[in-house]
Amino acid sequence: MRKYTNTIARSHFCVPAILCTVMHNEGYEISQEIIAEMIGITVPTNDDQIISDIHNISYSDNDIEWGVKLKNDSINNLFSKLNVKLHETYLPINTISEERFLDVLFSHLTLGEHIVFGFNYSSLYSLPAANYGHVSLVCDIEKNEKVILLDPGPKEAGIKTVLADDLYIAIKNRTDGLWCIFRTG
Repeated sequence: MRKYTNTIARSHFCVPAILCTVMHNEGYEISQEIIAEMIGITVPTNDDQIISDIHNISYSDNDIEWGVKLKNDSINNLFSKLNVKLHETYLPINTISEERFLDVLFSHLTLGEHIVFGFNYSSLYSLPAANYGHVSLVCDIEKNEKVILLDPGPKEAGIKTVLADDLYIAIKNRTDGLWCIFRTG
């Protein structure tokens, strides 16, 4: 199993935190706050957490908009600006069949890639209907079709084990995919 030092996310900072975790694993020390500042973040209008250290911030009452919204090449542009020798390739979930999902995960893990994925949090953890987006990182695949993942939180951060089929559906319910990150130099 690939070992990571988990960066616990600040509220709505799951993307910056997971990217921070990946970069830390590759020897780069860049904070989630720097990542959020560079990419931009949206938080609830009435957020009681003062975010005075981030200037590239917007506010919204729409929970679908909260967090970081990645655009084409946002991650690669971030890596380039930070002079980080990593590259991200995005695989939309609608290009991967459910039958091939575990094989795709396994092949990218075998190549030594970090696999970050966006998903519907409520769907994966069987919570009341909501469309909260979240990201986590694949650590390993067990023989019984379970995926071991690292969740940046902030709530219930840490290692979790989920069924591959449930994970596939949660990614599909968010219309997201896999962000495969690998070293370039």
